[in-house]
Amino acid sequence: VNSLQDIEALVGRRAEQNMLHPITGQVLVEADKLITRSILKQLEDTPSFKVGEAFSNTSKA
Repeated sequence: VNSLQDIEALVGRRAEQNMLHPITGQVLVEADKLITRSILKQLEDTPSFKVGEAFSNTSKA
């Protein structure tokens, strides 16, 4: 992910697997859940969460 457009491309996609917090292991996005702007905002505010890595674990809705 190199730009805001890359991040916006996640909106409307579904997580193929649970997206976990890298330190706590807490589920941030459940598998098959639709990714919304509000979820992305929460993820961006989560320390150590790399949105770019998460992008590779999504599919079109």
